[in-house]
Amino acid sequence: MEESVQKLKVGLLGLEPAGRQVLQALRQMNRVDLCAVADEDREAGQTLSQDLHLNYYDDLRQMIVQETPHIVFVCIPTYQALDQITVAARQGAHIVKLPPLGRTVPEAQQILRAVEGQAGRLFILSPLRQAVPFIAARQFLQKTRLGRVYLVQLQLTYNYDGPWGWRADPGLAGGGVLLERGYEILDVLNYCYGIPERVYTLKATAASRRVVPPYRTEDTAVLTLSFADGAIGQVLMAKMAGPQRQLLRFYGTEASLEIDNLHSRVYDPAGEVLEESEHQINQADLLNQNLETVFDALAEGADSPLLAPSDHLPLISLIEAAYLSSRTGMPEPLKEYRL
Repeated sequence: MEESVQKLKVGLLGLEPAGRQVLQALRQMNRVDLCAVADEDREAGQTLSQDLHLNYYDDLRQMIVQETPHIVFVCIPTYQALDQITVAARQGAHIVKLPPLGRTVPEAQQILRAVEGQAGRLFILSPLRQAVPFIAARQFLQKTRLGRVYLVQLQLTYNYDGPWGWRADPGLAGGGVLLERGYEILDVLNYCYGIPERVYTLKATAASRRVVPPYRTEDTAVLTLSFADGAIGQVLMAKMAGPQRQLLRFYGTEASLEIDNLHSRVYDPAGEVLEESEHQINQADLLNQNLETVFDALAEGADSPLLAPSDHLPLISLIEAAYLSSRTGMPEPLKEYRL
């Protein structure tokens, strides 16, 4: 006789594309009793909820209070998140949030304090951390197979041309490419290698073909990094430049490691390939794995290092220092942070 699976009651806030991807993944999980969705777009929310036979709310807080889910998935923009996380935490719910943890260090600290001492736990989804090539890169670096790392390069290009909505407003979004998909690949850098101690940034809003761009957040950014171990780094990001590509390189005294969309390669100092493997980074599969990690952690009552929210404070500190540098025109140190 098969052992019955205990289902957890789940509610989801936010039906923008990322929220719909989470919703689709949750519907395929046998550990989930998906009870309700909430979104301020009444037409879209009612249509989807009727199709999926779910309760719908246009008031985010009302969904949390009336449905009392075991887990609240927070897929709304981060500028709206603190109030809803506070309500969910006081209800005793577990909270799973899409990145970023916060737009600034103070906001991230507020979110962490909102769940501190409450019965529920907070998880920040980090799907790329479970991609096979990045897991291998972390292990590779931990074993110091590259020797002493002296240079790090990161590149992210993709094409996004709307819809803009809150993403166009620096006050609501907090930033552009750095805080959007840039955040996730910088999180991989943090997870594999660590965060620099100083950053110099140039950013621009220049990639639109329109005379007046429909957004005021940066579409392009270049960062120069300085690490405590003596390594230096460069980050290049462009959100309106195809083809889609993410590239991470670590140069060491003994070898270098390169990871792109399709390949991982290890080179000797002369540039000869020592090792090579192929892979596919499938975002839907990684999201499913990440969600399974959440439910495993809840079932086991254990913390998951893959999803620890406190891991994100150094990353937000880096992004905050990067934006400060773009304003001052000077390299900026990362500020100390406390909960």
